Amino acid sequence: MLRQSTKYFNQRLRNLVRSAVATIAFVGIVATPAISLAKGTFKPPKDEVPPRTRGTAAGRRDACQTTKAIASFESGDRFLNLVPLAPDSYLGKTTSRQPTLTWYVQDCYINLPLRISLYEYDAAKDKLMPQPLFSKSLTTTPGLMALSLAGEAVELEPNQLYAWVAVIESSKQNPSKNAFSRRPIQVVAASESLTEELANASSSVEKIKLYAQNGFWYDAIATAIEQIEAAPANSIESGQVAATMRSLISDLATLEELKEPPLQPDNHRFSHSLRQVLGQQELDNLDNKAIELVEASQ
Repeated sequence: MLRQSTKYFNQRLRNLVRSAVATIAFVGIVATPAISLAKGTFKPPKDEVPPRTRGTAAGRRDACQTTKAIASFESGDRFLNLVPLAPDSYLGKTTSRQPTLTWYVQDCYINLPLRISLYEYDAAKDKLMPQPLFSKSLTTTPGLMALSLAGEAVELEPNQLYAWVAVIESSKQNPSKNAFSRRPIQVVAASESLTEELANASSSVEKIKLYAQNGFWYDAIATAIEQIEAAPANSIESGQVAATMRSLISDLATLEELKEPPLQPDNHRFSHSLRQVLGQQELDNLDNKAIELVEASQ
């Protein structure tokens, strides 16, 4: 169980993702039919993803007026303001009925209203239900943020498809200008063999890789976050978890690029946004704990 904290993980996870930069190479910068993923990382499910359960919008530029933010938009990194760390073109699966949701906020988006909502997908009508099953108002903190649904008054039903939506509500007068991202998620029971392997796993890294190799993205990331919070700072194990988490994000970027139109500009590519997140200075040392884990009772 992830420890609930009024502060979101502090300086430790914000400094995690790039601590392993010397040990993990970015792979698949240009999508090709034959790709090489890091050993033991994410193998996505083959399920089709309904278009209405996915998507990203950059939002307005004036919500973030620092020099770095303006330079970021002008250089084409306009989707960096809100980046979900979850599959878009592939179905994100979990074994948990109360999973952990994780996203990245650009470093100049401080104390802005943020809303996380969860919607059920209506397959017969090919759209999301109009009213969310769950919605929570938060405040943005730069870097990685995570929300565990454990303790919240919502549980996902197995095999039902959902979408979770993150919105930076910088313009309540004109919601179409708000940065938002929407990602599919589905609860699926782990196989008996996977359950046995997890029970016999000798380390958190092994568990993360087992989840990832079996397509359970959300469980892999949640396990990494849990270990980062629990392990002593700068320990060998936390460094290994940091490297594995970086590898997962890098692999997801490579896999997402395979689904993107070849001539699509970088500023419209989710894969590009993921790689930009990996390159952010505040993610240098994830083993220093900088994910903000939102308190369930907040």
